[in-house]
Amino acid sequence: MKSLNVGKIVNTFGIKGELKIVTRFEMPQKVFKKGSILHINNTDYIITNVRFHHHNYLIELNNIKDINQIEFLKGYDVFFNEEDLHLKEDEYIISELLDYKVISNNQEIGKVTDFDNNIINPLIKINNRFYIPLKGNYIIKIDKENKTIYAKDLEGLII
Repeated sequence: MKSLNVGKIVNTFGIKGELKIVTRFEMPQKVFKKGSILHINNTDYIITNVRFHHHNYLIELNNIKDINQIEFLKGYDVFFNEEDLHLKEDEYIISELLDYKVISNNQEIGKVTDFDNNIINPLIKINNRFYIPLKGNYIIKIDKENKTIYAKDLEGLII
């Protein structure tokens, strides 16, 4: 079972036991919802309430409604089981694309060496030289089984 780092508890919020979580995880809506199990400091917690507030998630864990019983979690990273994401065949986590081969026009052009997971247009970096957008017309298929990305029309992007 693989755990994914999905955020960090940066503070409490109010006095009723809510925790403020900052996340850059690409699928937060699959993680931060009632009933989800989070792993924090080697302990499992169930989200009993969640809301989005100023680009952060405010969560209540295990029905704890007192700041004094929850503030010890400030500063900890938050983890989630990958299998609990229930990814569809065509869904993927961008960080897992590292080391995938990239093939364009039946020719291997390199491997994914880095990524930029911005919300508007996520990018993968090939051979530490150039980026390819994951959205748009460049990606034909991502083959998770063979760890291969099939792309097209990359000539203008390659430097």
